Amino acid sequence: MYIQFQNEQDSTLLRQIRIVLIFISVTFLASGCSLYPEPYKIDIAQGNKFDEAQVKQIKVGMTERQVMYLLGSPMIQDVFHEGRWDYVHSFKPGKGEVQKKHLRLLFKRGILQEIETPIPANNASS
Repeated sequence: MYIQFQNEQDSTLLRQIRIVLIFISVTFLASGCSLYPEPYKIDIAQGNKFDEAQVKQIKVGMTERQVMYLLGSPMIQDVFHEGRWDYVHSFKPGKGEVQKKHLRLLFKRGILQEIETPIPANNASS
């Protein structure tokens, strides 16, 4: 269906309305979702939370009960490697990079023999 206008003034007005509508449409499409605020993202902490001070208290020769008193139950007790305890902590802030810590303790006959992977100094603050 094609509309014919009586005078030139009506067709000019329609062209101006089309141009304004196209401009508004292009503006909204180009802006995308940037007009809306970013949704809130929660902090996610998983695993055993431990810090450098706790790790410094752990000494070779301690019993399993003493270590468990300081750090709590290990996140992973591997059934294939008896005497190996893994303490893993990961923290993902709502905005930012994931921070990971891993501490592996090796026991022999209930006595701590080795601290295999102490936590890095740059991640000790969480």
